Amino acid sequence: MKCCSKPIRRWSPLLAIGAGALTLTGWVQTPSGSQDPDPNADLVQRIERIEAYLQAQAKSVRATDRAMDKAVEEGFTAGINYRSRETLIQAWKAQNQATLKGVPGSKTSKDQTLEK
Repeated sequence: MKCCSKPIRRWSPLLAIGAGALTLTGWVQTPSGSQDPDPNADLVQRIERIEAYLQAQAKSVRATDRAMDKAVEEGFTAGINYRSRETLIQAWKAQNQATLKGVPGSKTSKDQTLEK
């Protein structure tokens, strides 16, 4: 056993230093693929898609409102049973106003829409 112990004694400090260096560099460096992605990134993207959808809905409601105004100007409420047509227009207008009020993610404006 004495013949084998001399090389081990000679190399053991170097092996210990090498093992320590490898361990230390493993702690300091992190593999590029193992970094955790931002857990809020998916949530932020979903919120942005929802706000874009709501913005499109607000645009559609305003377009419907303009079309109703034009229909009234062109005589939609005149004619047979005009009161029922007036009631229908008033109901649609009320629904549009409720739809536009307090749209999530909107900035304060007169109609509370998301349009930028």
